[in-house]
Amino acid sequence: MNDLETEIFDVKWSPTHPSVFATGDGLGNLDLWDLSKDTEGPRYRKSDESQWSAINKLWFSNDGKRILTGNSQGVVKLWSVDKSYYQSKPEDLDKLESLIHSPY
Repeated sequence: MNDLETEIFDVKWSPTHPSVFATGDGLGNLDLWDLSKDTEGPRYRKSDESQWSAINKLWFSNDGKRILTGNSQGVVKLWSVDKSYYQSKPEDLDKLESLIHSPY
């Protein structure tokens, strides 16, 4: 199965970056997406090889620096987020707005 064909169980927008969101999928992948940089796939992927369980729940900390995940085995993990995913620049919002308003 293609990684982008697996079920997404949760998605959360970053509270600090307008074009960043995270997804948790049925293969246990935590993906960070940045629509201002790429709309076709995640910019960062972290797999929890020790569990291989679906990530069912995500939560960003209020400052966007951490993500809490819960999986189908009941394991909760805290992940650090790279600065580029929680510190936005003014042009990030401009890029996202142009993407939303551009005709396909």
